[in-house]
Amino acid sequence: MQNVGFDAAIPGYVRYSMVVDAPKGIYNLRIHNVQMDDEAEYQCQVGPAPNNQPIRAHAKVSVIVPPKALEIRNHKNGSTVEMREGQKLTLQCLAKNSKPATQLKWMRNGLEITKDVTPVKEEEANPTLKTTSTSITLSPKLDDNGAIYSCIGEHKALSRPIRTNVFLSVLFPPGPPQIEGYHDGDIVQVGDKLNLACISRGGNPAARLIWFRNDEQVDVTYSTGGREATNTHTFTVGPKDNKAVYKCEASNVVTNQPLIASVRLNVLFAPTKVTITGPKEVRVGESITLSCMTGSSNPPVEVSWVVDGRPMMSTQAVTEDVAGGWVTSSNVTVSVSRQVNLL
Repeated sequence: MQNVGFDAAIPGYVRYSMVVDAPKGIYNLRIHNVQMDDEAEYQCQVGPAPNNQPIRAHAKVSVIVPPKALEIRNHKNGSTVEMREGQKLTLQCLAKNSKPATQLKWMRNGLEITKDVTPVKEEEANPTLKTTSTSITLSPKLDDNGAIYSCIGEHKALSRPIRTNVFLSVLFPPGPPQIEGYHDGDIVQVGDKLNLACISRGGNPAARLIWFRNDEQVDVTYSTGGREATNTHTFTVGPKDNKAVYKCEASNVVTNQPLIASVRLNVLFAPTKVTITGPKEVRVGESITLSCMTGSSNPPVEVSWVVDGRPMMSTQAVTEDVAGGWVTSSNVTVSVSRQVNLL
């Protein structure tokens, strides 16, 4: 124990001073900017009067130190932790360099939790300042998406508890896409304006939606809002859209394979041309065969022949056009006995 003297200003101890009220016999020791080195036992001594023993009073100063930092290891305060449903993750909370040790607890959305939480333990690296830690193991479900997990530190040197938070983002696949604006069996005509809307609800993150026409990508301009994603593909129907398959694929970072919805268009259109072929000249008494071929159409065209106002028997065949639709061909044989007009 060191003697710091009798004067109000104590030599060699710039942070120490005595506050004296001599008439009342009060001699208080004031310590400015308390530091760990100030933790000790202090003694006030009163010189003895004649024939009296010295008077001494003891006081022990214990220095308390709030935690230097409170952190969830590897995650900044306010950061988002992304996890898949059912995936396990352990969060460790540390309160560094406090005296006495900081008390820690975990909270979910403001409510204390104890399940899957390890007891608070102290690290022994520093004999004076303590670092404490506690961990929680998460196995999130869908209802954990958006949950706030907080580590709370309580210490007698703090006027209020301190905390650090992370936000949980639980990743899960989107719902299957649905197509609006056309259903299998509907009929459209060439020139119609068609709006095919692909909608996928749910998912974290929201689905990425892509339109394909006969497996060729045609539209990636999807948008998200609320809990759904939408991609509306708008186009003018043409003959080549007959039997075309429009497919929408929905995917996000969780899906192994895209989710698919598709429709096959049924487009009605008339042929753009009809062609008759045959000999240009024929002798009376001879028979000639005339051929009629239509352009592509849907449904197939029915061809009829009329000679001098009289219907004629004919053969007819329908073939599928590679561009979509059907081509109708018809043949008629006429015996020429006089001048005839073919309509």
